[in-house]
Amino acid sequence: MNLIMFCYNFLRTKNILGFEKMLETIQNWQPDYSKVVCAIKKGFIKMIYSQNKASFFSYRHTLFFQKAA
Repeated sequence: MNLIMFCYNFLRTKNILGFEKMLETIQNWQPDYSKVVCAIKKGFIKMIYSQNKASFFSYRHTLFFQKAA
């Protein structure tokens, strides 16, 4: 399905811009990775927070049983 959509968009862009203009645009394109980096950082922060939260709960849970015994 992705290949079909890629071909459709490629042909559509070629028809709108023309082949030479499309190649020039592709060669001069500079990706913006700042959004990707922010998403990765956010994912790591969530993962670390969720792991620390779970270990904190289990740590308190074991202390509770040790004090009771």
